[in-house]
Amino acid sequence: MKNKIYNIFLICSISLITYGQDFDTSIPNVVPPNPTAYQFLTYGNIPVVNSTGAFSYTIPIYTVNYNDITIPVTLNYSSNGVKVDQLSSIVGTDWNLNTGGIISRIMHGQPDEHGNRWYAETINLNDYDNKVKIRNIALGISFIDTEQDWFYFSVGDISGSFFFDENMNIKLNCEEYVKIDFTYSQFPVTSSFTITDNKGYKYRFGGNADYYENTTMTTDNGLLGDKVSNCITSWFLKEIESPANNKVTFTYDTKNNMNYLSNITETINCAQQLSNICPYPGNNYRVEPKTTPQQIMSKTPILTKISFGNSEIIFDYGNMSMIEKIYLNNITVKHNNETKRTVSFSYNLISCSGTLPDGVSSFLHSRNRLFLTKVSFKDAVGIEQEKYQFDYHKLNQVPARLSYAKDKYGFPGFKNNYSAFSKKVWDEEVSCLISERFSGIFKTIS
Repeated sequence: MKNKIYNIFLICSISLITYGQDFDTSIPNVVPPNPTAYQFLTYGNIPVVNSTGAFSYTIPIYTVNYNDITIPVTLNYSSNGVKVDQLSSIVGTDWNLNTGGIISRIMHGQPDEHGNRWYAETINLNDYDNKVKIRNIALGISFIDTEQDWFYFSVGDISGSFFFDENMNIKLNCEEYVKIDFTYSQFPVTSSFTITDNKGYKYRFGGNADYYENTTMTTDNGLLGDKVSNCITSWFLKEIESPANNKVTFTYDTKNNMNYLSNITETINCAQQLSNICPYPGNNYRVEPKTTPQQIMSKTPILTKISFGNSEIIFDYGNMSMIEKIYLNNITVKHNNETKRTVSFSYNLISCSGTLPDGVSSFLHSRNRLFLTKVSFKDAVGIEQEKYQFDYHKLNQVPARLSYAKDKYGFPGFKNNYSAFSKKVWDEEVSCLISERFSGIFKTIS
């Protein structure tokens, strides 16, 4: 009787993320908000604890006092170290302009407000519909959204998070009593949130394209082509209305486009060979390193004016090509169209070093970082009345963004790294290491 021999191919992947299929090493479809929005939410939602070593500092810029509405405009610093992959906000690295408010989300899978949702807490495999859904989702032929998006909000002195259930009911996590209402329309596509606090103040977000941040994320998916995801990632504060019907409105510039690499995923695939062609004696595994970049293009509203009664606060920006983004230049307070106060901002643009993954060096923001160095307060005639100046530790040692010069927590270190993987992994020949770890597993069936 003739024996049939089946070769068993063992495919292994050592990576920052574990993948379920060797032919598709794309990372999960997760779309984050832009750096400025994230920094705003970080300040509102992550308390600074002395034991963590984090340092925070607040500079009061101006306080809006309009009848029964009070809005502080502050500049906030919060940091326990600059992370290598971190992007600067419009006021520099680790600084945040805190005024108004925002609702941001991290999208998982598909936007919750689109299409079909299936957020099953338990799955009955005896149910035919469940089997069909699971099969279609696994094969990628279904548009069912199985992952809930995460929403975060910060406005005034309240902050928190929430998510939608399968029926688009809001499940809230907030220490204060607040009510959140959501409206959505498909023709045309519009969405808005209204947050009402325990004193009856209403905060309205979104409503049209002037108050949305749209983010498009493109992932290089190899032979499968680019994987593109698009959604609204932030809703910006449009209006505050008090119980006495007084209003403060916010105006934005919607022409700000930001194009940057959000992260780099590096994998090492070790595939067993039919013949011994590996350069190491006795090793028949092929090592295939792969770098997968994620590129984000974000169209983000930038606050240009706060209007209240006969007064307004005007925000003026500059554009710095070396970081491929805008930065805050001046804040001017006016009453009856007359300047009452001007706040100016000065920066230091530093050039960073470090080994970058392939394809990253073409992005200028990877080599350059912006640090706030001075805040100057001037009176109505332009005479400086007060100033704050800042210095930073070892700016000449800050590595380039997305470089390999970082530890496992993302902070600067190991400046001689040339890969996302430790030197030990490469020095011990990855393929041999994999071969040894699978000793005893069958190789053929005959």
